[in-house]
Parts: sequence; structure tokens; C-alpha cells
Amino acid sequence: MSPSPNTPGLRTLQFGEQLDALLGPIRARATELNTQSGRNVPLLIKIAPDMSAEEVALMAESIARNALDGVIATNTTVSRAG
Repeated sequence: MSPSPNTPGLRTLQFGEQLDALLGPIRARATELNTQSGRNVPLLIKIAPDMSAEEVALMAESIARNALDGVIATNTTVSRAG
């Protein structure tokens, strides 16, 4: 899968079980590396600006479940309207 934010279907990975399946192992590995190094490197996620309120709520639940340290609240938009 291409890392491009414009790849069809890529944005579906932003929610629910698919997002948790990505974040869980990343959080676990980051915690392990932080413990080994004695450092605390924050784990952040960059979110898309084109989400509905329901989608934002779903993402926030995953962020909390996986104990991320922060959010980068800008990314590539699919719409230039506005």
C-alpha cells in the first residue's frame, strides 16, 4: 500500500478496529523502546481534516485506548471548498 494520503481506501484505516490494529503494536513497541532507552519519545498521530464529528469521536476513542501522546490536527484534505 502506498503511503500517499490520496490512495483509495487508505483513510478507512483511521477508525475502529483497523486503527487499533495499527496503533496497538506501535504503542507496545514504542513503550518497549522508551523503557529500554530510559527516554520518553512521544507517539503522535496525524489526522485528516475531512472527518465528520462521528469519525472524530471514533478516532479519539482509539487514541485514548492506545495511549497516544498527542495529535497533529492537520493533514491533506480531499476538499478545497470552504
